[in-house]
Amino acid sequence: MHGMLGMAYLNRLLTGWVDQRQIRSFSVRFPASAHLGNQITCPGRVVKIRNRCQKFH
Repeated sequence: MHGMLGMAYLNRLLTGWVDQRQIRSFSVRFPASAHLGNQITCPGRVVKIRNRCQKFH
């Protein structure tokens, strides 16, 4: 599988969880090709969550 296809799947998973407009950065590395039968893992971390539901006075 080409790396860009894996990146597209990961992006779809991410934007299913959070609105695309709230994502500030998204990066990947392509260390090797994936082959049939390989298990692909996608570690990540949330570095900041901003609360958009603030009351204004």
